[in-house]
Amino acid sequence: MAPAAKDLRTKEERLYAIKLRTAQWEVASDSLEMENRKSDLEAIQDLYEDKIETLSSL
Repeated sequence: MAPAAKDLRTKEERLYAIKLRTAQWEVASDSLEMENRKSDLEAIQDLYEDKIETLSSL
């Protein structure tokens, strides 16, 4: 087994990389949550539109 490569980055560079990955993950997570909520909103709007059409046709 080959020995692990020594990380030559400074502590600050490693910390920055961790913070950057964390921020990217949070953005991706928030984006997914926003898409889910948008999908839920569209489904609710469709249901309301169906109900309104049903009531107006009575």
